Formats: sequence, structure tokens, C-alpha cells
Amino acid sequence: MTVQAHILCAGFIALGGVGLAQSSPDFDFMPEGGKTTFVTAFGTDPKALPVLTETHSVEDWIDLIVATGADLDETAVQTLAGYLALNTPVEAASAADASTQDILQILPPDGRDLAIARCQFCHSFFTGYLMQKRDEAGWLSTFKSPFHKEIPMTEVERQTFASYSALNMPMKYEDVPSALRY
Repeated sequence: MTVQAHILCAGFIALGGVGLAQSSPDFDFMPEGGKTTFVTAFGTDPKALPVLTETHSVEDWIDLIVATGADLDETAVQTLAGYLALNTPVEAASAADASTQDILQILPPDGRDLAIARCQFCHSFFTGYLMQKRDEAGWLSTFKSPFHKEIPMTEVERQTFASYSALNMPMKYEDVPSALRY
């Protein structure tokens, strides 16, 4: 990548890649991240939201998620458990006062959000992300390269991204819209 390309990528990131990414193609084809899966598992009753003030291991979160009886496959359960283990507790006052409408605002970005916001502006989202198979350590190692070190993400965000990506990537070729296969 040329110096000019690095500068252009840094500019996109600095200008708020999140907003640009969300106005781009529809990403509903990607597996859900922890935020939307949380609502699926724990429902829309605000009384369920205090669970966000708890701290549990991935294994304990799996047990709690399965106990909800939500119709989630094993990968979705693991994705949500990994997300919650890394991103809870949320501020108690926020969780106690939350409604379903603002739960997605209270929860930090999940792996899907982070991938959409950070991966597609400097390289092909398809070949550079969606078709990559790595374990968590492999995904975390991507942040050691000089051009990835500069991506403005906290360590928890990087771990959240790696957890989601290890479980949900690579995608099947035919599941990715043809417009994004480049």
C-alpha cells in the first residue's frame, strides 16, 4: 500500500468510518453480533436488562443464554457469550433505566459493528475480511501490523472484534452479495 493510500485510509477513519460504513451497502447478510443477539436472547422486557450489570465467564454466559430458551444456534450463543464476557458489566444506572429502544445505544459496539466500521475502507471487505479464517489469536495479530496499529480501537474492542470474527468468519462465498465480492 502506498503512502497516499495509508493517508487516505487514515482520513476515512478519522472522519468517522462508522457513519460512512453504515450508509454503505446493507450488511444484513453478516451474522448478527452481540448487541442484536442480546435482544433475541433476553427479550424486550426492561426487567431483563439488569443482567447487563453482571460479570460472568464465557461458559457461565453460555449457560445463562441457553436458559433463556431463545432460538439461537451454537455459533450465535458463543458469539453473544463472548461479547458479554468482554463487555459487561455496563454502567448499572444505564442498564436499570434502559428500554428496548435504547439498549442498542447502551451496549458497546460488537464485532460485526467494528468490522463494518473499520475494515472496508483500506482493503476489500470481501477478500480482506469476510473470506479470512483465523482463530482469536490470529485476528488479534492483525493489529500488530503498522497500518492496523493506528486503527482507533480500545483493547476490549479489538478482543470483541477477534472473538466475533473467529466464530463467524469465513463466510460462505454464496452468502455474500455479489456487489461486495471484489
